[in-house]
Amino acid sequence: MENDATIQLKTLLLHLATDISSAQNLPHILDILTSEHLSSSPHLTKWTSRILSLLHSKDAPGKWAGLCLAHRTSLLSKSIMIEHAQQWLTIALRVLSRKEATPILKAAVNLCRIMFCSAMDVSEFQRQVCLPNVTKFTAATIALCDGEPELEFKVLLLNTLARVVPLYPNAHRSSHSALSGLCLKYLNGSAPLPTSVTLLRSSSRLYAVLPATGGKVGASNLWKKTVEETLTFGWTAFSSLRSSFSEGLCGFLATNAGFYNIPGSISRNEDVQVTIPLNLDRLRCFVVIINDLLGTGTQRSVQVPIGSLHKFAIALLTSTTAGRGPDNGHVDISTRSLEASVVPTLWKLGCEYVISLAIHLRHHLTSHLNGLTSCLASHLEQNSAGSQRLPFLDALYSILDHCFPLHSDVSCNRLTKAVLSSITVILPSQSDLDQSIDTIQAGRSKKGKKRARAYEGDEVFKASRNVLCPLSDDGKSVLIACDALALLLRNPGLSPVTHSLSVRVLLSILFFLPQRPSLSLSSDSTLHPKLLQKIQALVTESGCGTTNTASKSLGLVLRAVDLSKTDDNACQRTLDLLLHPRIPPLVRSLPHVETLSLFLSEEGTEEARDRELLGLSVLQHQATDPVQTTIVDLDQENHRVRPITPAKPPLLIPTNKPTPAHPGDSLPHAESTYIPPKPSYPPATALALGPPTRTTVKPEVIMAEAVEEDQAMPAIDLDSDSDPDSQ
Repeated sequence: MENDATIQLKTLLLHLATDISSAQNLPHILDILTSEHLSSSPHLTKWTSRILSLLHSKDAPGKWAGLCLAHRTSLLSKSIMIEHAQQWLTIALRVLSRKEATPILKAAVNLCRIMFCSAMDVSEFQRQVCLPNVTKFTAATIALCDGEPELEFKVLLLNTLARVVPLYPNAHRSSHSALSGLCLKYLNGSAPLPTSVTLLRSSSRLYAVLPATGGKVGASNLWKKTVEETLTFGWTAFSSLRSSFSEGLCGFLATNAGFYNIPGSISRNEDVQVTIPLNLDRLRCFVVIINDLLGTGTQRSVQVPIGSLHKFAIALLTSTTAGRGPDNGHVDISTRSLEASVVPTLWKLGCEYVISLAIHLRHHLTSHLNGLTSCLASHLEQNSAGSQRLPFLDALYSILDHCFPLHSDVSCNRLTKAVLSSITVILPSQSDLDQSIDTIQAGRSKKGKKRARAYEGDEVFKASRNVLCPLSDDGKSVLIACDALALLLRNPGLSPVTHSLSVRVLLSILFFLPQRPSLSLSSDSTLHPKLLQKIQALVTESGCGTTNTASKSLGLVLRAVDLSKTDDNACQRTLDLLLHPRIPPLVRSLPHVETLSLFLSEEGTEEARDRELLGLSVLQHQATDPVQTTIVDLDQENHRVRPITPAKPPLLIPTNKPTPAHPGDSLPHAESTYIPPKPSYPPATALALGPPTRTTVKPEVIMAEAVEEDQAMPAIDLDSDSDPDSQ
């Protein structure tokens, strides 16, 4: 008795009765056909015979349907493919050698690729079917690429060759020159329009696997030669883009011109309107080629020129728009202006190049990390927009994620401060705080002044309605800065002062971010929850102590972090870190105060100096009521500043210690019992970020800070039976 799969296969054969019906019903047949239909059925012979008749069809629709059915059958049944591969492959190669329609050629290429790549474990099939036909397929594919087909078909041909060539390297040894010329045809850049991204990546992927044609012995040498030729190509393009800048560059190029065979001078007769876009596109091709070459492995170990790769990265990152012209020539103003305009693009390409080095070289790049991180830090310290900082943050995160931790304490602290300035933009500015204070004081004024009123719909006419991250790259830069800061805070070389300042800023952001409207942060509504989740993770990690002791910020973190938004496993891990039992008993002292400083009174001189360099300055409390405290909250609609009155600040109750003599004394030094408050608002007074003292940091922002306010307790006379106030 026939099963359901057999009946369905018989029904599908009825829809393939004619060539026209086969082409019309092909999409539905391909959706229904599964491996169960081809496993064991008495209609398999009819199925393969019908495919063969369609392949021999003289009509284009029938031939296209036959090629597609053969491709799907080969994917679903390996045994049927091995049995009929010789016939199907012969017909497909004959189709590729003729001038057929593009859909038919695409179907033939896909069928050949499946046959050459699917049965690599069957040695006899490889010897009798694949090896005699793979060179014919490569020659036909190269001929099709030379015919300048459409872009999509050209990308398909290059991707197919990139998969077939590494599987049969010895068979393609004689075709190495033809394949290399085919790749370099699309990797030489184009102007005025740049090379298509898909075509560039496909050509580069094929060019990177060509060294495998040298065999087990020659593949390593051929790979190294390809890398050196690519470096020469990149240096030539770069020197053409810096022909009017010689300060610090010509000497470097002169030193390495003999090794890289770099031309000593650039022809002045060329049109700069064409040469600059052309060489810029060539430099972009160089970055993609190096990335693919470093990601391609060889069967034997190979020597990578890390020093040469590092020098080129430094040259890209240190390109500037300033500097004198060449000593032996006249500087054309138009040439210099055009070359100066492409410097940001050179920086972006340099960052992409550094990302490739960090991902593929990893720990081999350790000796060169100081130079790369110094260049990235100098760019991050500039006062630039978030979209311009994104490439440098991406490069820095790749280095921190894939390479060993930074062994230089100076670089670690410098990078932390630079990355921190990219995150502090989330906090409100000094002008917002001043406006809120003026509004509060105006509301409390008793001189008969009219109170400022906000009307419904007034935000539409407000000119100061700005979005913090107007571009998508601005939001990405803040997110990647949080990821980079998380890795930097784990570095053991980070100074306690910088670590303390970073934690205080993160806590301030965590207090303020839930109050900030999501639309005031970015037009993308998903940025606010993503950023809040990253800040919560950073604060939680910094607030957790060791397995024997918890940080002073235990209650603060538990109150600020919303554990309900995390998954169960993450919540369990967080609680385990925060509430771990003290077993064995605590036998060592608590961490130093400066590593856990959350209060302004604990701030040291060095930390105060770093805070002022980052634009963070103390704002004196201006509220007249000693009990109530005012903080800033921006209205979600029109960004109006309104006061919020939180509950009392958390108390530190000293034990076995006398009362301070004066109300302004510092915090008690004895062990204290922490009583966490119930409200979710940050406690006590605020810190404001004043105007920056350097031009290389971000504008002013506001940081909330919890300050202890101890008051002297009045003396109580136990012998008296009356109230002291009545005396």
